[in-house]
Amino acid sequence: MADWRSRFHATVASDVHLRDGLGWEFADNSSGDVVWTVFRDDGGAFPVFSAVRPQGVLPTDGDVEAMTIEAVSGLLVAAGFADPVGWISRNIAAALVFASCDVLSWEGEEWALESGDADVPTAWASPGDVRVPYAWLRARCRGSERLISVYQDDAFFGLSFLSPLDHRLPESDSGSLRSRTGIALACGAIRAVEVVFDTTVEGSFDAGLVTEVLLHGERGTVLLVAAEAYSRNEWHLYDESVVALTSLETADRLEWVPRRTPWHSTADATGARVRVADSEPVGRIGAEDTTSDAAAAQLEGLRRDLVARFGPEVVRAGDEGRIVLTPPTGACPVTWRPLGDEIILGIGRGGCRWELASTPDDVAFLRDVVDAALDGRVSEVFGPARSRVTVTLADGRQVMTEQATVPRGCLPVPRWRRRTSNWMDYAAYS
Repeated sequence: MADWRSRFHATVASDVHLRDGLGWEFADNSSGDVVWTVFRDDGGAFPVFSAVRPQGVLPTDGDVEAMTIEAVSGLLVAAGFADPVGWISRNIAAALVFASCDVLSWEGEEWALESGDADVPTAWASPGDVRVPYAWLRARCRGSERLISVYQDDAFFGLSFLSPLDHRLPESDSGSLRSRTGIALACGAIRAVEVVFDTTVEGSFDAGLVTEVLLHGERGTVLLVAAEAYSRNEWHLYDESVVALTSLETADRLEWVPRRTPWHSTADATGARVRVADSEPVGRIGAEDTTSDAAAAQLEGLRRDLVARFGPEVVRAGDEGRIVLTPPTGACPVTWRPLGDEIILGIGRGGCRWELASTPDDVAFLRDVVDAALDGRVSEVFGPARSRVTVTLADGRQVMTEQATVPRGCLPVPRWRRRTSNWMDYAAYS
């Protein structure tokens, strides 16, 4: 990378003077003019990174990239977020570097909102729709190109600005994708970029996911969200498409599954920040003042109840303390294994699971899931190297968990959850 320190110097953390908050401010060694800034805002439910292009001449592309990667890496470490291989830092930095680009045009492949049999599209986004899903987007900039796609972290998807694939428009369209050029997104000089590093997602391998990116352009703004359209009116977050919206306010007004956590733009403002907190996810319902001894007693009581009901042929002990429910034909397999202060609850045939805490509340959730499997209230849909299990609890709520097998499970395969040929509704145990 370019040795930017021979031409610029960095002011770090709370000593910066352009904005409140923690950040890196880069200035020219000769003139003292600020040429680039990178900040981390902690005013809400998760960190939001931002880069702002000051007035004047920008450093070279190599210098901007090197400075941004170092700033993001330092801000992640300062917040206690591990990034052992550096990919998170490079991905966030690649998004922030958009603030040094002059975007001339956009192109990409658009996903249909709804598809029928044989992947035949039945509904596309209309010109007036405020959110449109894409498999990927490319910004053609003055002197460069920027590609945006998705990446997978366990059962969740985020926005990737470091795609290993060089997506190009095909010679002819097929299936539920259609080529788009001249897409009306933010163009001209991108003055600021904000990147959501969502640390509230439970079950991801990394400390967080890059879930949303807001580009402030000379001509318009665009909010990009990792999500997917299950139909025109049903949109799921942390999923396998790049969804483009016209503004942050637009996203706040719409319905998402699960409920989206609103956040406030700080690229052009300082001072107090307010964010609406999301509800606590089902499945990790920790009561921290309880003890694992009480949870162990609940698990043993559950095992005894099941043995009395179904016999030792169905409820048996596996290796390393695992309890295995051997299902009759067509029923759903279930296992659980205590591991210190955690319990691994496995369900279905595809390797799906929950990682629960050793607390009475989470054991109660485990029992609810087991009861659902016994009563035939579990379904599973299978895709290439992945699956999703849906459990309907006794009160009617539905909870879901997913798994993917690497490396094939890292490749996005939108719409696999909706293919009825891959769907299994499990039968009851009796």
